[in-house]
Order: sequence, then structure tokens, then C-alpha cells
Amino acid sequence: MRIRSKARTIGALALFMLAGSAEAQLVVGNDNAADGNLWVIDLAGGVGTRRLLPQGSTDAQPWGVAADPTTNTLYWLDGGSRLMKATMTSTGELTPIFVGSTTVNGSSANCTGIAFDTVDNKLIGYRSVTAVGLYEINVNDATMTQITPITGDYGGIDYDPATDSLIACNDATTGPGRGIVRISKPFASPTLTLLAPYP
Repeated sequence: MRIRSKARTIGALALFMLAGSAEAQLVVGNDNAADGNLWVIDLAGGVGTRRLLPQGSTDAQPWGVAADPTTNTLYWLDGGSRLMKATMTSTGELTPIFVGSTTVNGSSANCTGIAFDTVDNKLIGYRSVTAVGLYEINVNDATMTQITPITGDYGGIDYDPATDSLIACNDATTGPGRGIVRISKPFASPTLTLLAPYP
């Protein structure tokens, strides 16, 4: 399995609770065109790694993965610009549903990472090119609305409900510096805090 970047690997992680299970699961993705897919790993042990999409699926090059535990929905950006979703299950493969191609003001756009804000019930994306910043992604039609420009290069983001903030990996020396960063609310005017620099 070949992962193109450390940031994208972290960006394709989502922690969620499976339906009917009290154990946390980790979803990992590989965006390689030849063998991209999503897998779930049982963090408590006892259950093996499970492939989430059929082998050779054309919907399995995740640039970002996020989970909404309220609706039991897993979202991912296939190739960075195709918003996909599936109902999470405790066994077997998921049934992917194409929501739409991500757009900003009618023009195609992509994100390098996504996270689901469980306090505000919003899917948040980070765009690293052309109008760089945080975006809200409409989960019904994949349209994106910029929340704020933000300095850095955040290839991976996740939502932390304990602090009601985003945790991101910054590959740029701009902004708070290279490493793991907390992006605190309000997202329209966020505070960026370097939590740990890359070694």
C-alpha cells in the first residue's frame, strides 16, 4: 500500500462508533489509484481489519474521511472532489452513495481533508489551493462555502468534540508552524495553536 503523503494519511482517518457497538473503530484510507480503499480497524482488539468497499471500487481514493455518529454516516472525498457517503455498519462492506462533485460558486473544487463538527452538525473541509481556507460542505449536494481563509497547508483534519475544535496536520512553515495544530472556534476567526512540531 502506497500513501502519497503523511498529511494525507492522517487526513484519511476518522474515529467513529459502529452501529450497535460500544467500541471505537479507526477508519483508514489509501488514495492510490491502483488499490485505494477504506478499512476499519478495531482499536480494542479481537476483531480483524475489515475492508469497507469492494476490491477495485472506483469510489475508493479517499483524500479525507469524516464520520457523523448522529446519523451513522461515513463521508469521504474520493479523489478530493467527489463527496461520497455510506451508512456505517458493524459487518461487511459499505454501500457507497455519490452525493455530488464539490463546488464553490459553481466551479469545481477539492479539499485535502474533512472533519465532521458534531456540535454544530457541519461537514468541514480544508482547501489548499485557490482560495485556501476552511469550508462548510453541504452534505446534500456537495456545494462548499468558505468559512475563512487560513494560513498553512492542512492535509489532514479531524474534529475533537472534547475541545470543540479541529486538530490538523500542517505541512507548511507558515501559520503556526509545521506539526499538529489545534484550530479553535469560532472557525470564522479561528485561533491556531501548534500542539506538537513534526520531529
